[in-house]
Amino acid sequence: NLTVRELNQIFPTNRFTIYTPTSESEAEITATAGGGYTSMPAPKARAGMGILGKVLQTKQSILVKDTSADPEHTDFADEVRTALAIPLAFSSKSVGVLSIEGQEPGTITEDLQEILETWSYSLSALVENARLMDQIRKQVDRQRKINQVSASIRQSSDVQSILETTAVEVCRALDAYQTQIEINPRSEEHT
Repeated sequence: NLTVRELNQIFPTNRFTIYTPTSESEAEITATAGGGYTSMPAPKARAGMGILGKVLQTKQSILVKDTSADPEHTDFADEVRTALAIPLAFSSKSVGVLSIEGQEPGTITEDLQEILETWSYSLSALVENARLMDQIRKQVDRQRKINQVSASIRQSSDVQSILETTAVEVCRALDAYQTQIEINPRSEEHT
């Protein structure tokens, strides 16, 4: 969010939106900022559909100087008259799409495109680092929950309380409504 707000301070008449992948063929809004728009940007980009989807699929920038003259500008609201979509890639991995929208035809130029494409390499690294940090936070949280469950189970002294503690703690850790533990003793053959 900080990045798109800073971009908006540099280019106040444009709206900036970052889309990050949710799957191989789809991306959704991660951050957006921009002045004077009454509509929201497209909530998702689907590979091959519209300008954002083409950029997601081909990993090539697309500049549309006048969206009213381009039949493929289905991603953008009526008030958007010029648009630029730039792929965000880090180490040959797609990490998203940067969308820039303007309300006046031709206000997004090839010069601006060149500047933003150059800058997009740094932005891609930031987006990937943020994704990795989020992944690490989730792993740490998962490990913390496992450690809490293990500590609670270790405090129990008999099989019944171990099973009850396990059920309660697993239920709590997974935000589950109910947990059930079944024990099927092995049948022993007597000779």
